[in-house]
Amino acid sequence: QYLNRQDDALALLKWNRANYPQSLNAHTALIKAYVHFKMAEDAKAALKDALQTLNELSPEQKSKLEALFT
Repeated sequence: QYLNRQDDALALLKWNRANYPQSLNAHTALIKAYVHFKMAEDAKAALKDALQTLNELSPEQKSKLEALFT
């Protein structure tokens, strides 16, 4: 999925989130990448950013984001 190119994958996903801040998929992909690369603190920070940035986030969407850590 990330072709073992951590720096490139994270740079692309960060760019995607920066350019599409209201995209749930952009935030989700970045959080999943951080989890994949075992970067727990970055994943938590990305989750916090997603919860603060995304407008009109439903309870179901919020639960799905939080579930990425389980």
